This record gives sequence, C-alpha cells and structure tokens, in this order.
Amino acid sequence: MKYFFKKQWIWILCFGLLTSITITSLLVRVKYSVSTPATLTSIDTYMEIEGSESENIDINSVSVYSFNNISLFNYVVSKINPFCGLEDLPENLNTSDDYSASQGSLHRTLSIQNSVIAAYNLAGYPLEKTFIGYCVSSVSTYHSSDIKINEYVTKIDGIKLSEEYNPNDAIKYAKETDPTRNYVIGTVIRGAKEVELKFEYNKDNNNKIGLSFSRVYDYPIKEEYPQLEKSLPNSYGPSAGLMQALYLYVKLKNISFPQGLKISGTGEIDEFGYVGIIGSCKQKIYTAVYSDVDYFFVPIDMHYTDEKIQEMNYLEAKEALAFISIFKRTNLKIIPVRSLEEAVEELEKII
Repeated sequence: MKYFFKKQWIWILCFGLLTSITITSLLVRVKYSVSTPATLTSIDTYMEIEGSESENIDINSVSVYSFNNISLFNYVVSKINPFCGLEDLPENLNTSDDYSASQGSLHRTLSIQNSVIAAYNLAGYPLEKTFIGYCVSSVSTYHSSDIKINEYVTKIDGIKLSEEYNPNDAIKYAKETDPTRNYVIGTVIRGAKEVELKFEYNKDNNNKIGLSFSRVYDYPIKEEYPQLEKSLPNSYGPSAGLMQALYLYVKLKNISFPQGLKISGTGEIDEFGYVGIIGSCKQKIYTAVYSDVDYFFVPIDMHYTDEKIQEMNYLEAKEALAFISIFKRTNLKIIPVRSLEEAVEELEKII
C-alpha cells in the first residue's frame, strides 16, 4: 500500500482537489436564477365553457423550470448550456421558497381573474365586475412593515382607496405634498380586523416603499351567459394570461380550428385585455419548438413608453427561434400582439 501511494501520489492529490472543488461548488450558493425549457399545458385541462360547440381547439400555455440562488456548480453548467437562461437576482428580491410559492399562487389567481373578465367582455358578454380592493402582490426585502403577500390595503393615511385612487398614486402624492415625511400609514385587513401599518419611504431605493399592488374584483357570470368551469393549473405565475383569455374567447364564440393546428404563447393580461411582458421568453420558445407548436403569440407591452421594453419579448423570441432552428427544423411562426383583441384578429387570419 505504501508503494502504491508513493507511486500514485500525484493522481491521488489531483483526485482529492477535484473532489473538493466539486463539493464546494455544490455547496456554495450564488445570487442567480436559472430557467430551463419545460412543458406545455393545454388550457382545456383547467378551463371549459359549458355548451361550447368549438372543435379541435389546441391552445396551450408554456412553462419553464426556474430555480433561485443556484449552486456555483449549476451556475457553471448553465453558463455553458445555451438552452438555459441565467439572470442576476436583484438585491431586494425576496427569493425564499414560501414567498415565491405564495406570490406565484396569487399571480396565477389574478391571471385567471383578468383572463375571464377580458375574454367575456370582448366576446360580447360584459361582466358587471365589482371592485374589492388592492391586494399586495410583491414585498421587497427593504420594506419596513410585516405586511404579507395577498393582504388587502384599504386606505392610505386614512383616505379610502378606489379604482380611481390607487395606493401607488396615494403614496406618491403624500411624498410630493410633504417631501420631509418619512412614511405613510396603510390600513390593512388582517383576519376580521383592520390594522394600521407604517410604510416607510426607502431613501436608498428612490423613496419607494417596496410594495406592489393588484386590483381584485368580484366578477359573477350572469345565468344567461355561457358558464365557466375552472380549476387551478399546476404552474404558477401570470404568464398564461393571454392564452387563457384567447382560449375562453374562442370557446365563447364557438370558433373551431382546422385539425392539427397547435397554438401557444405567453404574456400577462390585465382586465382590459392588454398584455404584458414576462420572463424566460427564450426558454418558452425552445419548449414550443420541441412541442411542435405552429404559432406562438408574444406580448408587445404598451404599459411602457420605452419601445425597447415594449418589444423585449418579441425580440427575445425571434432571437431564440433563429438559434433553435440550427438544432431542429421548425415551422413555428411568432406573432406579436398588444392585446387580446389583436390576438383574436391574428388568429382569424390563421384559421
């Protein structure tokens, strides 16, 4: 044995160093997220319009696998793998598993809400929605209070919020009125009570308070309207919004597809039918190509004034399609749209 170690010491040392480096790279975490191609989800697996006469409808959302605070080893592998998407995590982003799950679940629920309202209205079945309030849809790590995702804010500085008077405007107005003030008071529904919390302006983050809000509605469907059966999809987040709304519109209008036509796409949607940009667009294109999708809808986000941001997903999609075409022959066509109405117009050209 002594002779063996004496003879092979250099190889044993190299193996030991390599093992140490590998184990260390698996244990050390870096502030990056990685996304990889995943799967399609057919919208009809969790949404259906009773009595619809549509046939051959194949409309799908597309998801990716995402991981935050990845290991150094995964970072290196993802850097090498051209099909992975690496992103530097913002310093103030909460990346805990519980927070991510709560936020993803909330965004999924809001996505369904907006899809239903937009689709029914465009299809000629206007919903009489009732504004409920503003729920907290994101909380930055620098936020000062103990407010949680999905809690409702009803007032700012004692003034009741409404569709016309939203919390962002109220918080901005308070600072503009008195630049010296350091906080506002938010009234929050917690259980069966209203509690007041102090929302402090953060000087290191442009005097923001570190909260985002979303409108929540009650949107009953009239008895004389086609009724909706729905459940929750397995995926989280808001990016199925556009495809959900397009699917519902098609079913409400009894539109049929040619046999074999496969549609997919991505993009948030608001209750007015306008779409919004999402993340990991390239990985979604890769998924669509390997799933033999014919047409892929991507958002042009008119909520922004910067044209580069508006068309960000479209540019990413074109780049991804050009790249994946090197590895797999595809007839996938990318269709940019600004709204559900535009998506319907483009779909009518296809069918």
